Amino acid sequence: MLAPNQGTCSLVTRVLAAVLATGAVSACSSDPLPTRGLERADRVVGAQRPRTPPRADDGSRPPALLNGEPITWSELRPILAEAAGAEALQEVAID
Repeated sequence: MLAPNQGTCSLVTRVLAAVLATGAVSACSSDPLPTRGLERADRVVGAQRPRTPPRADDGSRPPALLNGEPITWSELRPILAEAAGAEALQEVAID
């Protein structure tokens, strides 16, 4: 026969284990909207972005200024292409 305290402790332990198991199972259940936070962030960031970004070629403004002088895309494109090509060749040489 069990001592009075042993039966009570055993019962309390079993009840506590059942409660903890139920909590663990409910915590693992899938959220119906697991991306809810991401969607909220998109709405906030989307509200802060301009609706239509300016096109690079529309001529409204130069892509860069150097000492207050505009640098046009027609000047910049060949230099960027050459730099990108050099970087790509370096990567091939390293590999």
